[in-house]
Amino acid sequence: MDITIPPHNLKRFTAAITCLGKIGKDLYLSFDPLDGLVLSSLNEAKSAFGKFHFDSTFFDRCSAPAVVVSASRSSASASSFLGRGRNTNG
Repeated sequence: MDITIPPHNLKRFTAAITCLGKIGKDLYLSFDPLDGLVLSSLNEAKSAFGKFHFDSTFFDRCSAPAVVVSASRSSASASSFLGRGRNTNG
């Protein structure tokens, strides 16, 4: 997955991750270069669910390696995902 988030959309993207981090500790990602990126989270009791869909037009660049034939899916800790997205340059 290769995406570039333009500066004017970064705040929306970060807000979505923050919101999903309040629902559950795990963040699930589903990516398709034509459809875009879907972020979702489920709480431990499985009583609350949140999902954000970011169309491919949301990103400056949205592509996947030619080897990837179908949508790719993975999960990560929401808190570690937010930590990587922060700007440490000031």
